[in-house]
Amino acid sequence: MKWFRRGLRLVLCITTICTLFMAFNCTRSQNNSGGYSSVTAITVEDREWILDRFGNCSDVECLLRCIENYAVQNLKYDYNKMAIFQHFDFRDLVNSKEGICFDFACFVKTVFLEVSKRNNWPVDKVFVVDIKHKHKSFLSFGHSYNVIQMQDGRSYYIDITNSIYEVQMERKQPPGFELFRESIKEYAAKYNERVICLH
Repeated sequence: MKWFRRGLRLVLCITTICTLFMAFNCTRSQNNSGGYSSVTAITVEDREWILDRFGNCSDVECLLRCIENYAVQNLKYDYNKMAIFQHFDFRDLVNSKEGICFDFACFVKTVFLEVSKRNNWPVDKVFVVDIKHKHKSFLSFGHSYNVIQMQDGRSYYIDITNSIYEVQMERKQPPGFELFRESIKEYAAKYNERVICLH
């Protein structure tokens, strides 16, 4: 019984530390101009790399398809990386070709912002959305995906991690993107998800 109590205290202590860490990361990311929990700024070479591969996309939907095609052909999920310590380095991801959902969502955001800026597309905001599934335990890790909001009120949802998983498991074609008009929280609630943080 004594060991059970000690174990329970340890679990509660770890849970509290993790919760405080995630809350700190979320607060810091919303106050950063870069908008990420932790990010290494892209270089001139990174910008050239992005525009060489994606700069010829004619519109938003073409770009989202191109990003997804690149990801499913070149990137894979790194099951050894700790999801709680969120740091994104564009060059590391491109070179190693491995990452977690947060990395993939930051990759989409970085590429999308660079290409849309070059083409003067009417983009309002590009979010990395951190969510938790409501039916999963408090200790389970969440997930990250992207929502792109246009100035005309349209929003695009894209989950590159899901695309990579579906293709690498040889289950089906990548799911692509989804167009919606409700708020991000309303959209997440449809899938029994709770939004933790917007980067």
